[in-house]
Amino acid sequence: MRLCSLGVLLAACAAPADTDTDTDSGPSIFPALDPCMEVSPSRIQFVPVYILEDRPLETRTITVSNTCTAELAIGDVRFQGKAPDGVFSATGPAASLLAQGETSTIEVTFDPRTAGDWVDSLFIESNDPENAGRVALMGQGVAPVIDLDHGDPTLTAGIGCHAQRTVRITNQGNATLEVSDIQLISAGTELGLETALTEPYALRPYSATGGGPYLDVVVTYDPLDVEPDTALLRIRSDDPLTPEAELTYTGASWRDEEAVTETFRAPDRPPVDLLVTLDRSSVSDYTEGAVGAFDALVAELDRRELAHRTAVIVDDGGCPAGDVGHIDRSYGFGPAAAVLTTQADLTRDLVPSSNNEERGFMLVEAALSKINSNPDGCTDWLRDGVPLATVHLSDERDQSLDDWSDYVSAFEKTHRGVQVNAIGGPLPSGCGAAQPAEGYAEAAEATGGYVHSICTTDWDATWQDVVRGLDLDRSSYLLEHEPVPDTIEVEVDGAPVAGWTWDPERARVRFPMADAPPAGSTVEITYTTLATCSEGT
Repeated sequence: MRLCSLGVLLAACAAPADTDTDTDSGPSIFPALDPCMEVSPSRIQFVPVYILEDRPLETRTITVSNTCTAELAIGDVRFQGKAPDGVFSATGPAASLLAQGETSTIEVTFDPRTAGDWVDSLFIESNDPENAGRVALMGQGVAPVIDLDHGDPTLTAGIGCHAQRTVRITNQGNATLEVSDIQLISAGTELGLETALTEPYALRPYSATGGGPYLDVVVTYDPLDVEPDTALLRIRSDDPLTPEAELTYTGASWRDEEAVTETFRAPDRPPVDLLVTLDRSSVSDYTEGAVGAFDALVAELDRRELAHRTAVIVDDGGCPAGDVGHIDRSYGFGPAAAVLTTQADLTRDLVPSSNNEERGFMLVEAALSKINSNPDGCTDWLRDGVPLATVHLSDERDQSLDDWSDYVSAFEKTHRGVQVNAIGGPLPSGCGAAQPAEGYAEAAEATGGYVHSICTTDWDATWQDVVRGLDLDRSSYLLEHEPVPDTIEVEVDGAPVAGWTWDPERARVRFPMADAPPAGSTVEITYTTLATCSEGT
């Protein structure tokens, strides 16, 4: 309800009294005295604006009217602040005091600074108690936006070797990007450019779901000496805000027999996710013996203080059987072995049949799948960035549909380091009734794992050897370069130590378990190396 002003009320009281006693006096003589502000339009959709384009910006007019008898006082015009300062701007009002029937105008301009959809609200302050004077504002800034995904800008290679980096160009804007020129500017010749444009290259806006489009540029490094090299990669495009995108690359090299020192910290409790696959296609003394010795597996994991999460997988879907998804160090000795025995399900009470029992890599693939490893999945306890170890127990070769190398590459995308191990028939001819563990054996060799004989008569010792062979603890240190063996020197907390051995097949310095560096100690390994070349280094 509009309220009368005090002055009008007093005037009404001072008027001569009406002696007519007729109560049906018609309309009230007291008009509504609050101002009534009307704002039009209440919503403005600006036409798309091309960033930094040389043309007048669109300005829209807001009309403010007073439809009541009291004078309307227009105050400040302000923005809610959803958009950055300057994207929307306003001038006016042209008049700040409006009598009934009068109007005033406010001019609003949209000037986006970057590509994207922008929204805000404009508020017109006044003495109208019932109208906040809100106008919704919407507009789109249109432009291509160049983005460079480049990785480490430092390339390293020995003299006479080759290294390269890939720069992926994408368009993160909402208009087509035209890449017109790509240059690598350097005083020397060691850093070079493998990709060259012969004509402008058009990139549509990037689609995350489609994974493209993109343009890859390859920077190469072929060092001739140990002097550092520097080059500037310059990419020209029609991105209005970054017409020249630049990256600085450096090259670092070493000559033959360069001295190298690598520093390690002996971990307190090395983490590892351990998945065991079990071939139940023909339950035999092999599988029964392995499952019956799970207590030895648990004991060795605890003795070596590995921060492990361990499960047995037999189901095609990749989910551990039973109610418990995995064991770790929080489980007691007996309960942990019982969980693994349940997951093995030799009696087939929980998983009656499985098509992939002889396809160990496919079982692990299913366990690592997004549907299982995402939150609330049956393997959501798997940890990204933690080393993954697999143990495949089977009396036959792996029969997964793809090559073993494809599975290892896939596993490495979610875990920091992968080691494949097998308990099967030794190459080349197997043992007893067990076939050679083909597929598993090649993967084990490539990832630093081991093949243990399934024909063992001591399953406790086999499981202990499996855990001891995990290159994830304090007894094994992987070197970045190939050393000259006679030049290796090892110090622990600054003091020279002996008792270690060099494992050339695994490129590791190994300590006997009893002589492993203490948890938290600093291990420094110094050696000289010959420059060795490998593809893509």
